[in-house]
Amino acid sequence: MTDAEYEATKARIQAALDKWVDTLGLKWWMITYNWSRDSLPDAPSKEGWIGVAKVQVQWPYMTAQISFGVCDFQDDSDETIEFHVLHELMHIFLAEMKTPGKDASNHEERVATQLARAFQWTWEAARQSPEP
Repeated sequence: MTDAEYEATKARIQAALDKWVDTLGLKWWMITYNWSRDSLPDAPSKEGWIGVAKVQVQWPYMTAQISFGVCDFQDDSDETIEFHVLHELMHIFLAEMKTPGKDASNHEERVATQLARAFQWTWEAARQSPEP
């Protein structure tokens, strides 16, 4: 990945963040972003899926840190990038629901995925509906 490709891909991810952080009401949170040119070091999951991003949340303090493996987004469409961004943002909302000592990561992943898709579909439906 060249410097120009890195910067262009990072800008596309940032555009999705800019669109959705406000829309979802997350401006109250302190969200920081980490940008890695390479894939994230612990990206492969137990199930073998490749994680292109990950989020760490401290919900009592309303802080979150999202890390992106920028190279893994390079060939994605804007819609796919937006989905991944939304998925990570959904984890911010879901983090408070975790029970200490219980592994419900598969459930959380499914809910984050479904919510991200629901927000994309709702946005698109609103965009396509005629003005009143």
